[in-house]
Amino acid sequence: MKQVNYGSETLITGSRAADALIDYAERVARLHTSAKVDLEVLEKNGTTRTHSLLLGAVDHLDIFEVDDDQSSEDEAERFPVPSFPPLGSRAIPLKPDEVDESTDVGEDFYSPS
Repeated sequence: MKQVNYGSETLITGSRAADALIDYAERVARLHTSAKVDLEVLEKNGTTRTHSLLLGAVDHLDIFEVDDDQSSEDEAERFPVPSFPPLGSRAIPLKPDEVDESTDVGEDFYSPS
């Protein structure tokens, strides 16, 4: 299990989920964007609850190992790796005959020549 310090919050989650979260947060920061991630977290009473985190380029995450007595299988089941939304977009070139009236091709349009 790992502790995630996010802003003023201290969250406990599975090791795989925390590792994936830090990798994703690094990509968010690199792209200077933001994304919402739902993370299963251990509550003080021993139950789990989903927390929604808004990750941005300026957020600081501190993640470290904590002592636990759960097997890695139990931990993975209780704290699954979050489903991360895609970041950025992928440009697909259009042929001139594929451009129609609905395609916004204004002065800011960039076409490598």
